[in-house]
Amino acid sequence: MFVLGCNGAPGIEPADDTTSGGPIDLPTPDFIEPAGGELHIDITRIEDVLLDVNANVGVTSLEVDGRSRGTLTIASSVGVFDAGRLRLFVRGAMVAGLHSMLLRTPDPIATETSELVTVFLDAVAAPTLAWQDGTMLDEGDALVVGGGDAAAPLGLVIDDVTGPQLRAWAPDGSSWAADRSRTVALPGHVVTTNVADVALARRIDADAQRLRCAWRTGAPGTGIGVVEVDWATDTDGVAIAGFAPNESWLGTREWVEIGRPILAADLVLAEVVALVDTEQPRPGDRTLAHTRFSTTALDVPRLVPFGTFDTVGAAIALDTLPGPNVAIAARMDHLRPAVIEIDRETSVLRMRPTAVDAREMQWDDVDGPMVTALGAFSSRIVAGLDRDGDAVVIAWLDDSGHTEPTLRRVDLPSGAPASGPVVAALVGGSVVLLVPRGAHDMLAIPTTSMSPVVQTLVGAACDVAVAGRGEPSDGASRVGVACLRERALVVGMLVVE
Repeated sequence: MFVLGCNGAPGIEPADDTTSGGPIDLPTPDFIEPAGGELHIDITRIEDVLLDVNANVGVTSLEVDGRSRGTLTIASSVGVFDAGRLRLFVRGAMVAGLHSMLLRTPDPIATETSELVTVFLDAVAAPTLAWQDGTMLDEGDALVVGGGDAAAPLGLVIDDVTGPQLRAWAPDGSSWAADRSRTVALPGHVVTTNVADVALARRIDADAQRLRCAWRTGAPGTGIGVVEVDWATDTDGVAIAGFAPNESWLGTREWVEIGRPILAADLVLAEVVALVDTEQPRPGDRTLAHTRFSTTALDVPRLVPFGTFDTVGAAIALDTLPGPNVAIAARMDHLRPAVIEIDRETSVLRMRPTAVDAREMQWDDVDGPMVTALGAFSSRIVAGLDRDGDAVVIAWLDDSGHTEPTLRRVDLPSGAPASGPVVAALVGGSVVLLVPRGAHDMLAIPTTSMSPVVQTLVGAACDVAVAGRGEPSDGASRVGVACLRERALVVGMLVVE
């Protein structure tokens, strides 16, 4: 029976006499569910798993794969103790494999543990996917989607004769609202490709909804500009003083170039190429800089202190789980995929723990940005184009180390190489990789199988694409995809048939 524990939190009634003043021997924790000690979860499941347990909430901790995940009295990315039950957060995007869970209750007498529960993440059949045409929104030159939150705005950079502008559309579930857009100026921005060197974020507080924007200035990049505007007004907003390279935070460098910005938590980040010696590049010349966002002027940035290796290809990960962190995927040493976590409250950066050593995997065939999707039970799916644009390299990683990593090279149909980076979309709980091919139909590769099959999305023609980032339950079997083709921006739908 659940009662108030000795710390005032709900728990189970102690077995001994607590009025004696002696040490309290708390009861042994136990999983009432699942029966038989085995829990099966489909890797595409998007509903939370609720398990009846006997636990002293506030004292009993959950261990997953031998690692303590805390007492879960406050929701984390793993789950929470909820009204006498253990609620595990799952939102699809999982990697098939085996895991373990147990409950542990320490007290002055002894530490008691439950029986071990074996968790099976079960593979499912790949979904059959199709494309539904949408409406044309505008014409422009480069595409971007917000990141870090489920409600991510869509942005189109327009290289106008009066100066570059950004038109942004508000999120609407897993797509965007065609009738709710906002235009802002991007002073100093130079459009170089159809993948915008711009970052977007929607900020919501008690008073208003705001659009936050950061962009690279110059080409090669000479700095970062930022602005924040109210969605409800038509004014351009006041550009915030950004940052530019100087010796105060870089020291002496022979060459400095600022790259694509990222907005994460309350930080503005940017890729930085800062060469001490242009003739002899050294590890650490390519890194990230970060500074806290401000509505007046950005502080002097700091370099991310992750050691003497290059950090390249940084981008917001498709993180399916709620939690205190924003996840940024990057490549270390130009090869190894890694995840940087940024605490939403403190803006502290740290490397996501992993037991996987992916350095020996064949990442040297991948030239350019990679996409990363994160799911429950330490699941991580990473993908990128090979250097010729005629194959996608996919890895299924379990950061707990309990499942062996798998890497596959998936050849694309001949005659039409990719025209833009791979896109990761979450639809029906499945991570689907989208490959734009210009005038040819876009390809879709579900990752539910480690022997994936390429599907053709008839009618979807994109030079470059981005996918919506709604909650997994938002129209679970469909997600908005924005396609930019010969300057025409069309938003369609990727659907599970």
